Amino acid sequence: MGKRRILLSEDELRIVTKTSYVESDELAFKLFFEDCQLRDLRPHTLKYYREQFNAITRTLVTMT
Repeated sequence: MGKRRILLSEDELRIVTKTSYVESDELAFKLFFEDCQLRDLRPHTLKYYREQFNAITRTLVTMT
């Protein structure tokens, strides 16, 4: 296993700077999934997260 990087890449810096203020839930979800892809999470994990977020958004829509 290689040595851990200290500095963030351009993509990682873009996500970190955007997450300080998020205008909408959709943008927050988009940034979250971009971060997950940068972290190289398994496809099954990403699928599970998407299903859970879809369930949350459906619940929020029916509540309003």
